[in-house]
Amino acid sequence: MYVTTWLYIDCICDSQLNFVPVVRSSDADVTFQSIDKVRFHVYKKDLATFSGGFPPAELVSSDLEIIDLPERAVVLDIVFSFTRPQRYPDIHDLKIETLFELAEAAEKYEVYNVIILCKTVIRMKTLTYPLQVLRYASRNGYGDLADDACPLLLGTPLLDIFELRMPERYLGAWVSRLYEQ
Repeated sequence: MYVTTWLYIDCICDSQLNFVPVVRSSDADVTFQSIDKVRFHVYKKDLATFSGGFPPAELVSSDLEIIDLPERAVVLDIVFSFTRPQRYPDIHDLKIETLFELAEAAEKYEVYNVIILCKTVIRMKTLTYPLQVLRYASRNGYGDLADDACPLLLGTPLLDIFELRMPERYLGAWVSRLYEQ
């Protein structure tokens, strides 16, 4: 279970009796809302300093505007924790689905310190999750990760590989390794 790193937290109970963090800060100047309706009040200056992909401050018309994001609260909580000058959370023990969601969100919002950390942790999971690693690598242009995953997938049905919709350069590498065997 992930424990939030935010300082201003209340908890509400959802219908499955899970506790959901609601981030509150009296002087934050932008509000984001996750797909599961959790609001994150953050600082534009932190987003500008630590990321390159969130909506720029000048696009937010008022401090009361809420910007909807398609990611789950647990993912955004971790991403936003990396946009504050604080100790960062340890992501090594995240559920694999959450790790890949976090990695994709980090890429999308250009939170570079999360990107490199996710890539490092994902590399450590290659033996266990080679298909997911190859999908992530091919989506984001990480040839080194794709190279690590390809040999582990030589017995994988071709249809499963095609469903990844990999760029041709990665698909070609996988096929050439298949024929090297």
